[in-house]
Amino acid sequence: MASFSGLDSLAQQAFNPTRNPVEASMHDYEIRILRDNSKVAALIAITGTSDEAMIREAKRIAQDRPIEVWREIECIYRSARTMHRAA
Repeated sequence: MASFSGLDSLAQQAFNPTRNPVEASMHDYEIRILRDNSKVAALIAITGTSDEAMIREAKRIAQDRPIEVWREIECIYRSARTMHRAA
């Protein structure tokens, strides 16, 4: 008879109310620092757990230059100076 204890353990982890699902999942991000003409001047690949933390980090790195922050294939943040740029 097959043992399902491994599956039971995974199910317990998945439905544990004290487990923070954000901490458990890592995402790939790209921070794009842009020139004034909206062309990419620098691209930084980084892994993280929080969109908000990646946006804060991008702002810190960019030092007031226009930026975009992408989580995998979705643009999650564009600075005001890049709003006219098509995704």
